[in-house]
Amino acid sequence: MSKFVIYLLVLLNIYCYGKKVFDLNTLKNNKNEADIRVGEEFVVKVRSNPTTGYEMIFVNGDEVSDSLNLISEKFIPSGNLNLVGAGGHKYFYFKAVKVTNEAQTLKFSNKRKWEKQTNNPDYTLKVNVY
Repeated sequence: MSKFVIYLLVLLNIYCYGKKVFDLNTLKNNKNEADIRVGEEFVVKVRSNPTTGYEMIFVNGDEVSDSLNLISEKFIPSGNLNLVGAGGHKYFYFKAVKVTNEAQTLKFSNKRKWEKQTNNPDYTLKVNVY
């Protein structure tokens, strides 16, 4: 692993310290739920490989913007940076800003930026803000 990747991973761990991290690659389908307090920040982690022309995109920000704010997103490559086509993980940083009466569903799709949103996202996470 290159020194640059190690440096990025260390920075990412520092930034995520104390935040809940939801790895959607390891959670079971349709059981992806999170309970978050107002004011709390959390991170959603998904596999991504933008070198193929596709990347993981948060697709329904307009639907949840009253209760959840997307703060930032970062792609961190895995392994060798010199390897063409190598993937990594994309991290989406959110903050809960308003209590909700029902769960808000975050949707993520692996697509090209210019493609229209599909009705079948690749990953979802239901967030209850209290």
